[in-house]
Amino acid sequence: MKYFFCWSFLLLSAQVFSAQKMTIQFEIPVLDVNPYHRPYVAVWIEDAERRGVESLSVWYEGDKWLKDMRQWWRKLGRTQTGAYDGVTGATQRPARYQISWNGTRWNKTQTEKIAVEPGEYFVNIEVAREAGGRDFLRQKISWRNGQPQEFVLNGKVELGSIQIHVE
Repeated sequence: MKYFFCWSFLLLSAQVFSAQKMTIQFEIPVLDVNPYHRPYVAVWIEDAERRGVESLSVWYEGDKWLKDMRQWWRKLGRTQTGAYDGVTGATQRPARYQISWNGTRWNKTQTEKIAVEPGEYFVNIEVAREAGGRDFLRQKISWRNGQPQEFVLNGKVELGSIQIHVE
């Protein structure tokens, strides 16, 4: 009986820690400007010390303009070249989008994904548009604290509403 409770606790703990997931929904609004250029978008995670942990999504056309996403470039872009290849895509038209994260990051050698430690993290969203503006939003989250979290943010011009759900 004693072993049953130990195994049950271990299995339950493994399910709680492995089930953590975050979903970010955000809107690229329709802007009445001419010419309109689709925005570059970067979504990434920083730790409590604000060190870059993982790029979740990077939308761009041409490496030359990646530096225009200044915050992301300083934290991860200029040093994480191989690791963001798997999360990149072309710039997108105005619409609502969703990105998910399961709490993993690349190891130091960028050869495999490993789980991040429980604790405080920041979700960062940066948008920059040629001949346009830029928005940068940051939200603190608690990873693996056992409580669901909901956050609603509003961009200024280049971003519309943003919902972050941690379960």
